[in-house]
Amino acid sequence: MIFSCRPFQIEARAADSTIRGTDVSGLPVSLGLRPQVLTLKTVSPRFKGGLLPVETAFEDALARMEGAYDRLDQYEEEPTIFYRYFFDEISSLIYTPFYLQDGLIFDAIINKSVGKMPESWRDHGPPVDRDLDWDLNFIAAVCPLCGWDLHGPSNSLAAVCSGCLTAWRPTPEGLAKVEYRAVISTEKPTAYLPFWRIKAKVQGIELRSLADLVKISNLPKAPRPDWEKMPLFFWTPAFKVHPQLFMRLVRILTVTQPEVRFDPQPPVSNFYGVSLSASRAAESLKACLAHISQAKRALFPKLPQIEIFLDESFLVYFPFSRSGRELVMPKLLLTVSRSALDGFNE
Repeated sequence: MIFSCRPFQIEARAADSTIRGTDVSGLPVSLGLRPQVLTLKTVSPRFKGGLLPVETAFEDALARMEGAYDRLDQYEEEPTIFYRYFFDEISSLIYTPFYLQDGLIFDAIINKSVGKMPESWRDHGPPVDRDLDWDLNFIAAVCPLCGWDLHGPSNSLAAVCSGCLTAWRPTPEGLAKVEYRAVISTEKPTAYLPFWRIKAKVQGIELRSLADLVKISNLPKAPRPDWEKMPLFFWTPAFKVHPQLFMRLVRILTVTQPEVRFDPQPPVSNFYGVSLSASRAAESLKACLAHISQAKRALFPKLPQIEIFLDESFLVYFPFSRSGRELVMPKLLLTVSRSALDGFNE
């Protein structure tokens, strides 16, 4: 997702971009639409073929993508960008096949030459990455506290134990505990959607309480004295959706600062998968603050100096019920199209 703060609006859109990870000249800079239209398969240590070593770090590749957008901005009538953030949902390393023939490099998909073979390859062939320690490791979906089975969708970053009502996330070292609660519901909901309640450290502006948010963002609310002492929480989806819906949900919940009651005996079923970590969600908060604010002319010039860091996070499941093609939570005026939820099944 790409968030751009222009005079004086927020542009949010999704993009699928690739950039070359090797320094071999002549090879295409981008794969274009190939990763989206061709079949991809996982590479394992048993893969038969020579893989060129990766020479471009992901951070450098992302910076080059950002630079490409910056160059495009120069051709626009209003090129000013106060702030732009690339919010990568999934970062993948993709190999595309080439072969050598008669001193030339050929694209193995279209059988067309793309350039001359580097001189350094003529005697010893191309360099090959032989350190392929990529075997999958499995973690048993068993609660570390009570030994009961963990429940959750296969693609979720969190799974819940029905025995001791704890939640866990996978890490390279094993399972780590996740603090979570489920909002109490008087009816049987269709699904529980996960959201992060984030307490953040903000630098560059005074933003600690709900009163600060109202003042900075010029929200149509009459500040109350008790808001000065009310800590500010940012709320974000803990699942991936398109950028416009993501920012709309952040705005509604963060401005509302919902006071919710948690279920003392939360359910362990009908939980939609957690596909966005709290740390990644926190990286979007500066763009979300720009979206929330109605004082964009005053706030946008300050965006380069503002920094927002994750301090504490808390996973909260909200109950949603089906209404036609949408999932709704009337109490908070939240609606999410079922088609926007990847792999949602009732």
